[in-house]
Amino acid sequence: MAGGVLSSVIQAIDKLAAHIRQLSGSSSLEPCSVEDLDKLKKTLLRIQDSVQDSEREIGDASTKVWLSELEVSAYDIENILMESQFLGYGAEQRTRMDAPSKRKRDQVCNSVKAPLPDDVAHKIMEIRRRVDEAATEWAAIHLTQSDGRRWLESTGGHLLSGFQIDESFVYGREDDKENVIKLVLSDDCKRDEVSVIPIVGMAGVGKTTLAQLVYNDSRICEHFTTRGWVHVSQNFDVTRLTRAILESITGKPCDSNELIELQGTLMEVLSGKRLLLVLDDVWNEKESTWACLMSPFSSAEMSKVVVTTRFVKVAKIMQTVVPYQLHNLTEDKCWQLFHRFAFDGQDPNEHPNLIEIGKKIAAKCHGWPLAAKTLGGQLRFETDEESWKDILEGDLSELVGENQ
Repeated sequence: MAGGVLSSVIQAIDKLAAHIRQLSGSSSLEPCSVEDLDKLKKTLLRIQDSVQDSEREIGDASTKVWLSELEVSAYDIENILMESQFLGYGAEQRTRMDAPSKRKRDQVCNSVKAPLPDDVAHKIMEIRRRVDEAATEWAAIHLTQSDGRRWLESTGGHLLSGFQIDESFVYGREDDKENVIKLVLSDDCKRDEVSVIPIVGMAGVGKTTLAQLVYNDSRICEHFTTRGWVHVSQNFDVTRLTRAILESITGKPCDSNELIELQGTLMEVLSGKRLLLVLDDVWNEKESTWACLMSPFSSAEMSKVVVTTRFVKVAKIMQTVVPYQLHNLTEDKCWQLFHRFAFDGQDPNEHPNLIEIGKKIAAKCHGWPLAAKTLGGQLRFETDEESWKDILEGDLSELVGENQ
């Protein structure tokens, strides 16, 4: 399935590149457009080789989304081709109408080359950007499949549980993991109280990753009889979140939209249990809303809630212990992380020139894990030194993009 989608995109690129090369009316546009298309094809061929080597099932949600985005790129390329061909047909028809004789019309029409639309170069560059992102995403998907199975329990359309992750893909978080585990396992809450441990840090610093490490640790699994994981984000609707928490810890769908009913059921489920709940990416700043969400947890024997958030103010509203501040990686750990994503499955000694450039790129990330993974993933299929230098010289915020 993935191979077929990739093949259709590559075929569309070949057709459009051939069409552009035939046109003479846009010589200023042709070189950059064809060059972008050639680079597009090169990237896709590398992904295709990786897909063919992978035995990953295409049935999971992340890969389906990835494939659908590639299909959109194929349609966009075909649309550019059809638009250009349509303009060429129109120019030919107008020339036939203006020529005085059939012989003259045929001679003129054979030489007619309709110019490409002015926005074609921009469209091609935008498609190339999307395909570069697809390459990064496939690298992450493929790495996860090869070296640590990622799993989701999904019922009712909610993200319910933490990911199983391979710790070999996490660098520089050993001490952070142990520190948070100590906080979670500490005997600091009474039967009718909820202990809340906030993990605070900038976007992309690894808060969710740290929470995953804690959530899946064997000591945590043995200590807590019930666990749950809910991604919150900006929509802090108590009814929705209560239902998602209930679905997460029971593994069963829940259709109720009545808060009182949901809270009553949750209290019954938690009665006498030792609960660990992770609420990932919380933005809520209303203390009353938070108190309402936490009210059913009093029925549990023990309730520990790990919260990840970017905002100190949010953490202070919820905290029962001092928020755990997660900092950037050291330069050495950041380089190790970048190296893993950029060279995984390859022999870096085959390209010693890229090692030096890569170290400079990693230093430019200033210990930001998201940047190291994103840029390393972008370059994983790339052996052209100039492409690495482009990343090195580019603006970091633009290269990484808008991040949650």
